[in-house]
Amino acid sequence: MEQKYEYHACPIHFKMSERLDHEARGKEISSHLKGALNHYAKQGWEYCRMETVQTEIKAAGCLAAIFPSDRYGDNYHQLVFRKPIEGKTAER
Repeated sequence: MEQKYEYHACPIHFKMSERLDHEARGKEISSHLKGALNHYAKQGWEYCRMETVQTEIKAAGCLAAIFPSDRYGDNYHQLVFRKPIEGKTAER
């Protein structure tokens, strides 16, 4: 099967003040997402979806050998975009 699209993923992260109420936070998030989506759309990228990537991080260094259960997880949110590869016909 021939690949028709190339894909791009970029992290999306929100930092906001605790002083904002629920409605203001929602507006802030919407504004941030809109800016990111429009930024990539102007470059020819089509938004596909948002993915959450779960990671497991192990402690590093000499203490990791002594305390092997020193692990923690984190979630990263990625916006996924695509655009047709030059010269290929995009079909849905």
